[in-house]
Amino acid sequence: MPTASSIKQQLFEPENVKRVIALLGRDPELSRQGLAKEICLCLGLKDGKGDLQTATTSKALRELEEEGLWTLPAPRSSTPRGWNATRLKQPVAAPADVPTVLEEIKGLCLIEVTDQAHLRLWNELIIGERERNSETDH
Repeated sequence: MPTASSIKQQLFEPENVKRVIALLGRDPELSRQGLAKEICLCLGLKDGKGDLQTATTSKALRELEEEGLWTLPAPRSSTPRGWNATRLKQPVAAPADVPTVLEEIKGLCLIEVTDQAHLRLWNELIIGERERNSETDH
């Protein structure tokens, strides 16, 4: 699985610089996301699950643009893209009767987040903790 730095190194190779420039010249309507997808397909840039690494490739393309290798198309959206987490309708209740000594904890298990219900619960726990921490920071 290629890392962000290894993708950037691959794109910096002369034949791949030519490939990116050719793709940019061939299709002036190509979006940044479309370019990243094309590059991933050409170079076989996939993660451990077999998904194309378009986000990491997009980042490497932007960084190499800053270094003067090419000019990417203008972003199609001027608004910053953010994370829009799916959440529960209410906060998760604080746990009750949690042992303070590690050895007293019984029946602890990990649950893989594989469905929307678990995803919402996970997001609520993480976002809620982040919000509580930001309140104490101020």
